[in-house]
Amino acid sequence: MPLDHVVLFLLAAALLGLYIVGSEIVERSPRWGRVGRNRFSYALALGVYATTWTLFGSVGFAAEEGYDFLAIYFGVTLSCLAIPFLWAPVAELVDRYRLGSVADVFAFRFQSRTVGAAVSIFMVAGLLPYIALQLRAVADGAAVIVGQEPSEQIGSVYAVLLSAFAVALGVRYADGRAHRPGLIATLAFESIFKLVALLVVGAAALVMTFGGLRGLGDYLRERPELVDNMIQPVMRDVGDSWLALVFVTFCAAFLLPRQFFVAFVQRPGPRSLQTARWALPLYLFAINLPVPILFWAGRELASPGVRPDVYVLVAVQSSPTLQTLVFLGAVSAASAMILVSSIALSGMVSNYLVPRFGPSPKSLLNRWAVFRRTTIVGVIVAGLLLHFALPRTRTLVDLGLASFIAVAHLLPGLLGTLFWRRATRAGVLVGLIVGATSWAVLTAMPLLGYEVGISRLYSWFGFDDPVARGPVIWLSLTAHAFVFMAVSVLTSRSAQERTAAEACREPRVTRLLQVPESAEALQERLTSYVGRKTAVQEIYEAAAAADVHWPPRDRPQLLSLVNELQGRLSERIGPLAARTYIHGGRPVRADALAERLRALRALDSLQDDMASRPTSPAHAARRYLSQLMSELPVGVCTVDHHGEVVVWNASLARISGLAEDHISGHPLGDLPDPWRVLLEELAHQPSGSAIERRYDVGSQTIELRAQTAKISAESEEGRVFVVEDITAFRRLERHVAHKDRLSSIGTLASGVAHEVGNPLTGILMVAKNLAADPTADDAAERLQIIVEEAQRIHGIVKSLLTFSRRDETPVELQTVSVVQVVRKAAELAELETEGCSIDLDLPMDATAMATPEGLTQVLVNLLNNARQASSQDATVYVRTEADNGRIRIDVDDEGPGIPEAISERVFEPFFTTKGDMHGTGLGLSVSRQIIERFGGSLTYQPRESGGSRFTITLQAREN
Repeated sequence: MPLDHVVLFLLAAALLGLYIVGSEIVERSPRWGRVGRNRFSYALALGVYATTWTLFGSVGFAAEEGYDFLAIYFGVTLSCLAIPFLWAPVAELVDRYRLGSVADVFAFRFQSRTVGAAVSIFMVAGLLPYIALQLRAVADGAAVIVGQEPSEQIGSVYAVLLSAFAVALGVRYADGRAHRPGLIATLAFESIFKLVALLVVGAAALVMTFGGLRGLGDYLRERPELVDNMIQPVMRDVGDSWLALVFVTFCAAFLLPRQFFVAFVQRPGPRSLQTARWALPLYLFAINLPVPILFWAGRELASPGVRPDVYVLVAVQSSPTLQTLVFLGAVSAASAMILVSSIALSGMVSNYLVPRFGPSPKSLLNRWAVFRRTTIVGVIVAGLLLHFALPRTRTLVDLGLASFIAVAHLLPGLLGTLFWRRATRAGVLVGLIVGATSWAVLTAMPLLGYEVGISRLYSWFGFDDPVARGPVIWLSLTAHAFVFMAVSVLTSRSAQERTAAEACREPRVTRLLQVPESAEALQERLTSYVGRKTAVQEIYEAAAAADVHWPPRDRPQLLSLVNELQGRLSERIGPLAARTYIHGGRPVRADALAERLRALRALDSLQDDMASRPTSPAHAARRYLSQLMSELPVGVCTVDHHGEVVVWNASLARISGLAEDHISGHPLGDLPDPWRVLLEELAHQPSGSAIERRYDVGSQTIELRAQTAKISAESEEGRVFVVEDITAFRRLERHVAHKDRLSSIGTLASGVAHEVGNPLTGILMVAKNLAADPTADDAAERLQIIVEEAQRIHGIVKSLLTFSRRDETPVELQTVSVVQVVRKAAELAELETEGCSIDLDLPMDATAMATPEGLTQVLVNLLNNARQASSQDATVYVRTEADNGRIRIDVDDEGPGIPEAISERVFEPFFTTKGDMHGTGLGLSVSRQIIERFGGSLTYQPRESGGSRFTITLQAREN
């Protein structure tokens, strides 16, 4: 059963009411406010580009021109790829000069309210077909669901509903400038809702009509002409209509007033554009996936005479629920488009058209909200009237393209604003007139049904069909661009235009207007325009917002107040009117740029007697922060999100030799080397990064350590750089390192003496005995001992060289008798030092893989350490055992043991518990390395009964 109009209306009203409530919650709640400041919400909000055209018109476009409908979204994708070099400069310009619309940009660049008015008129006229499209789509959708023919009454009812929504929600956003998280969150949710609605309906149509993807494939294989009809228009028109459509949608992606407002005015931060660069094309790809399916399903189910624009509803005609979902998606899309477009247009009209009809500056300022709300309603009513006037023969696509073509005429002037200093006020005005005229004749008049009157004109140019496609687009835009450039070349620029051109092309080169001489002069000047009561109110509110005491006591405070006041006025009455009210329109060179950018910091250096006056917590905090940064012993530099220096503290001035007065307010690119190189490199590093660099400055070499951090973790509001001069520290470090190397050489020499001293003592004792009795019976045996100990010294030297070089060359292992080596080591230990006895527990004779010299050296070192740690009447125990192919040798002593706190360090080189005069700490380190080269291990553990146990584990080989 068809739904009743009342039910549809109530559902639509409930949905819009939820949007209003949700927006209010986001605005009031700090927690939910983060949703509106999220860059992904921002990217979704740009989905306001997808209107009822996407839900209804794209299907109708596919029926008429096949896959040509994708050109409407392919152009947006190309535009997103141009974000770094086209969108980003516009965003910086809007943010820097607090511009609220594309008309503000043109008026600022060409220093002319007439240019702003011309852009405003053209945009209002150009956007009315698009607003009419939204109303027509909603009214037609409601009529199809109810089962009636579309009527003017239905359109009027929904026009009233959408007007009420736009006014109710637009009241909060009527200033049109400050970032509003509630608006962004609402637009993001609206984008999600219409995406879900279209995907759900597309999936339902696929299943209900074709039985799934397989059924759709069978359906298309039986009717190959359907696929051919989708492809042929693209192949036929690729050099004509296709490219023209791509071009105008490329421009519409960021120049449509609603897109400009969301993309630039409501941008949360610089990184948001980078997210939108991929997220917006991805969103548009997803929302267009169901379009071909809905077209084929609607074509299959539609009755004769049903317009393709409503195929989306026909495709699910058996389900009132799904039809209602599509309808609410269309209401959601239409309401978002009308809301943002009316807010954007209301700003243009209020700033540039309303003043032309005579209201006083005081009325403009006091009643700006009334003017904007009235404009919102007026724009929607005008769209409704155009909806009534338009013949039913035109499709939704025709209406949408008419607006897109109008917007594309802004591109020549915008490119001139950004990249061509020679562009003049006269050039842009004449170009706009030519462009608007060609648009009206070639695009708008055919929409209104005046084709007969201009058919001869079309035939002159060889056009077969007077519709807004291909040749019409190129002819209109080419004429505009040619006239704009020709007139600009033939006319001269005023001084104000040259100043503004430099400010737009090179943002770091800025000219300011003459600041009033005093607070009284500022108040008098503003009073002359808006009256004393309004002037005082505006100044006091600006002073409170800027945290400036009234009246300002010095020029920095006055500059801060003027900056805040001009921004507040610019949001409501436009940049040129705000400039006139405050400055009187007198341009001067901006040598005081740094002074303006330092105004906030200058607030903190007030006279000492100000400290006794009541100040706000924010003011006190700023004074404290300013003093703290000034007195820090390290260099501190802060830059804003434009890359301009805001703080250059005394320490950094001392390090660099660059005075703060000459640096503040300049971009990093203006700094002399090496500071420009250092800080620009650091600016591209992630937050928290640190680098060290060495530079030659004149006849000196300096070494610097620099760190960076973002001011805000959630947005790109600026950066802080901390710079330290580490030249003296590095010089001292190198000196200490040199002394450490010398000390290490001495320590190593001492260690060599320690390790060689043990066998050398044995050699000397045997040699003395032999010298005393050279004919002794055991002389040959003693000589053999000398030879073996000399070989041992040779092995020790090789081991020390291995330790010092960390040689990883494999050792040639031999089969060694463990019992023989242990007994020999015990004998040598008893010869070298006097002390306690050594008890050997050698229950078996086994062989291990090692070298005799190396294993003997390790055992002698362990036995000597054990005997030195034990008392004279104690015993050192040596025990061997075999276990699972391994030989284990334990050396136990009855000494005091090693404290647990340092037990893990016993094998560290140069670590000793004997004091500097009794060892170097190399013995255990060398011993462990020797054993590890054998493929074994040397470990330490305390004994339960007291003392220490060192365990050697080697690979065994049975004799």
